[in-house]
Amino acid sequence: SRTPRRRARVVAMKAPRGEKARRAQEVRDMMAEYYVLRKNRAFEYLQPHPVPYELEDDPGLGVHVRYKGEVHEIYGLSFLNEAAKKGKHTELTCTCVDGWCEELCFPKIHVMMREDEDRCLQAL
Repeated sequence: SRTPRRRARVVAMKAPRGEKARRAQEVRDMMAEYYVLRKNRAFEYLQPHPVPYELEDDPGLGVHVRYKGEVHEIYGLSFLNEAAKKGKHTELTCTCVDGWCEELCFPKIHVMMREDEDRCLQAL
């Protein structure tokens, strides 16, 4: 006798609406553009490596990245785990205009992606 195959149930996820959908699309667009920028080597670290975790508890320390001639200082890399749990990138800050307005900038994405790609994507 033949046992019937079980079909996998596909659960349709509701698409976010309004502001949330617009923001999600902006992040997807930025990530697509980020991968192109990274491939073209648009980012330059001014320090050889990100600041070690044990020193990062001091919010005064950060990672310096040159992008399009400007130096961006990204602070709070030690909070990447918390940012991933909350789903908010605002736990990390950048000294650029976008950073002060709690918006994403490409150097901030770059630093988060180099540290931990999975957590970066969760935070965004």
